[in-house]
Amino acid sequence: MKLVKTMTMPSYMQTKMDHLAVDVKTHRVMEAVEGNGVVPVFNYQTGKLIHVIKGLKRPHAFLIRDDINRLFVDDDVLGGIQIYNLNVAS
Repeated sequence: MKLVKTMTMPSYMQTKMDHLAVDVKTHRVMEAVEGNGVVPVFNYQTGKLIHVIKGLKRPHAFLIRDDINRLFVDDDVLGGIQIYNLNVAS
């Protein structure tokens, strides 16, 4: 394997991270930043941060459903699944 790109988290997000998800259709990668309760969304082609999902407590796992344009985020503290429209961030 060969490193092709590095995406650097802003300093306020550099804490405990867990799962990530890749949305190939829109070239986005999402990372569960458990320590801050946010999900940064990067464009993996450019490496740029394009959106931050806030309002979570401890995001953990993801499921992307491109067919219905939805991102499902499991939150250990909120005790449920948060559902987001994938069309919003680009």
